[in-house]
Amino acid sequence: AALLQTSVARTCQCLNWKQALDVSCKQGQHLDLAEPSSPLDVRFCIFREEIPITPNTEFYNNSDHSYCVGTARFKTPQQGPSVGTWCYVPAACGELNGGKLINKRVAYKMCQEGSGESLGELPPAELFALAKKTDMDGQIISLLAYDWAGPKKDKGSLLETTYDASKRALVGASWKVDTFTVVYKDEVWEVNQGPVCTQGCSK
Repeated sequence: AALLQTSVARTCQCLNWKQALDVSCKQGQHLDLAEPSSPLDVRFCIFREEIPITPNTEFYNNSDHSYCVGTARFKTPQQGPSVGTWCYVPAACGELNGGKLINKRVAYKMCQEGSGESLGELPPAELFALAKKTDMDGQIISLLAYDWAGPKKDKGSLLETTYDASKRALVGASWKVDTFTVVYKDEVWEVNQGPVCTQGCSK
């Protein structure tokens, strides 16, 4: 039984995004689950050479990792918990948890909370180190990793609200222009051009 469980777990391990993206971008969960008929959010899939003036745009193509990411499309931040996280897996995976088979080689699965597979389980320092290493936009990766807390964008600051970031990081609004706030335990991060820890981080 133990060997079977190990085999199943290996079969259902998330694939590296860059290696899996010979799958059409439209066949995964790059669309907003709440609006399945809405257009593809090209910011997450388009190749940089097509829009050379916009750096760090092709989120999934830059994602040289195998962590689960949020399913929601964030053109503007949304309050409340995300609707789940997902990743590509081998087609042989039998535990898709609401995902589906895409073709004979690849499927996508919905990831389980607490499995250790999701970006949202990384503390901010590790998340932003990954973003820097793989040339990903800090704001987008924050929104696809962490739940939004506090007021809507441009309507206040997360730091002026009551929140619980004792176990998992949260992302929220900031009064600063084009900036998000990420909090985790005693840490406070400002996420703009580059994430900066402004409080609680060891030097």
